Amino acid sequence: VLRAVHARTSEEAAAEHGVSPRLGWEVLSQVWGLSETGLDRAAVAVLAARPWKFQQQVLLSLAAVDLRRVKNLSAYLISMVKEHETFGQVCMSFLAGLCNDARCAFVHPTGTPGWELLRRIWGITHHQLDYAALNFLCKQTPSDREKVLFSLAAMNLRGVTNVSAWLSRLVQLHDSVPQRRLLAQNQ
Repeated sequence: VLRAVHARTSEEAAAEHGVSPRLGWEVLSQVWGLSETGLDRAAVAVLAARPWKFQQQVLLSLAAVDLRRVKNLSAYLISMVKEHETFGQVCMSFLAGLCNDARCAFVHPTGTPGWELLRRIWGITHHQLDYAALNFLCKQTPSDREKVLFSLAAMNLRGVTNVSAWLSRLVQLHDSVPQRRLLAQNQ
């Protein structure tokens, strides 16, 4: 009975957003030829226990990863579920133009002072950045995201052809500064 209620709720949520309730599985099937039957039941159950939008987010994120090097897809799926619960993630539905929900649990890379400054100075929006760089940024706290975006806006980006690489490098540098301070304090 609970599965039927959950399935109905998922279908209703999907219809509310104007997308197929199986969108994530359909994309995963088209990109990698994978379906629920290609994963063990426990992994699918871990995912199925989450809300519909969360499931779609994880499956779309999984489809965006190069799975050729993944040895155990079921374990990888479970680790992605845990990662999505622990760290901020860029909203895949937002990137596809399907989510405008201000209460969305995932990060919409737009509308903050940092994004506005970057757009105003350099004309750069999330559309010019690749998924990996955006997601790397979105795993930061909101204040850290803003610091990175302000730093990027302050750089001379004339002639830069790969802004995503610059953004990823700034996030790495931002992450390493507190770690260096911590190491210095512990010595």
